[in-house]
Amino acid sequence: MRTCCRWSNYSSARSYSLISHSVPMGFRRARHGSWLTRILGVLTVAALLVPSVFADPNASVEPSKVQTATKLTYYRDSRNYGTMNIMTSAAGLPLGLQFWGFTDIHGAQGGEGADEFERYFMEYRLSRPLPKQYVGIQGLGFQAEYNDFQGAGNSLARFGVTFRHRTYGDRGWLQWRYFPIETDGDGGQASLIYFLPLSKRASIGGFVDWNWTRARKGRWVLEPQLTYKLTDRLAVALELRHNDFERINPRTQGTGVALGLEASF
Repeated sequence: MRTCCRWSNYSSARSYSLISHSVPMGFRRARHGSWLTRILGVLTVAALLVPSVFADPNASVEPSKVQTATKLTYYRDSRNYGTMNIMTSAAGLPLGLQFWGFTDIHGAQGGEGADEFERYFMEYRLSRPLPKQYVGIQGLGFQAEYNDFQGAGNSLARFGVTFRHRTYGDRGWLQWRYFPIETDGDGGQASLIYFLPLSKRASIGGFVDWNWTRARKGRWVLEPQLTYKLTDRLAVALELRHNDFERINPRTQGTGVALGLEASF
């Protein structure tokens, strides 16, 4: 939910879509995986969707008010391509669920077709906080995440836990995420999402991902971003992008800087 900044629940895998004509680790065609992976996935979904699982007895029985937000951002990358980002979120959903997601539409890296927007990446997730009285810790939650990008067989679902806490003089926050369950049955992801306000208008936010499989070394994806709000609905952003999946691809560069203009609705 982007109520204060872009990173309120920001994706941690946005740059996978920048890889052209290759299938990176963790986004290969989904396999069935082990029975243990299936069982853990079913239990996680049940914890997200079944009202009686970790229900908060102090929660109001009145219908919740759903709060939604939409943001549209255009980025120009130093590697000479454009990105159109569409982000949506919804809080106050039934069963205590929170929704957040985005779609990136990219031009070709390298200049030719830079703004034709022929490639895409999307990530959408459902989150459910866990009441402190059941787990003893404030800020724990369950999360289910769906990823898809250009090409056949490149979809993937993840299931795991999150922990969010305040920091930076109680004005900022960190969210730690751990996904041991993937629908390909081979690998997982650990990530950190953060938001640190610098002033009423300026802030630093971003994510750091570590992705792994059983057969390959871990790969890093990270994007720190400096954002400055021009008005309540308009902001500019300067973003550093590093992607190990792009770095090992001979057709792409793994590191770049992007300047963006963001509109909120």
